[in-house]
Amino acid sequence: MKIDSLGVPPPCFCNRGDGERQSGVISREVFPVGPGFFLEADMYVTCRSRGTWVDACVELITPGARSEDTSTENFCIASMGLSYSGELDWTCPHRQGVLDMICRSDRRTTFLDRRIHENGLLDSWHSYRMEINADLTVSYFVDDSLFCLSPIAIPDTCTGVRIRLGNRSSQWGVALHDNLRAGWL
Repeated sequence: MKIDSLGVPPPCFCNRGDGERQSGVISREVFPVGPGFFLEADMYVTCRSRGTWVDACVELITPGARSEDTSTENFCIASMGLSYSGELDWTCPHRQGVLDMICRSDRRTTFLDRRIHENGLLDSWHSYRMEINADLTVSYFVDDSLFCLSPIAIPDTCTGVRIRLGNRSSQWGVALHDNLRAGWL
């Protein structure tokens, strides 16, 4: 499969990252966030069986967040990511699709639901959706099926977010995004 900056099929987004560093894009717009807000994107991850470090994610981040930022008020508050843990990965499991669903109320309080053996999500397009509930917890959906509900809430002081798409495509495989949607239920 030949990949360019428009992805395959165009016009999907390929971050063209490398196998060592995460990369991606962050929205310029700050979106108001609260109960009823949702973020959805279609993602595609494929990787050669020996490879690793190929992953796609969609994230809600505080407006000032940057990857090198160390301040306490700027961070990712909710994320969904699909990765491939190949034979070259020094952690386990090997040769598995891994789905991570994350919610943070602050830098010290994090919920992570990691699902391994999600190989059915690899090598095809799937829709990933996060919804902010009335109590500010987050519901995580894959292809309209509820996968989990965070037991912690996003910060009640956070009134706006940016959207981040990432993380890594490399010579081992490709991570693509398409059909990004954000809005209110």
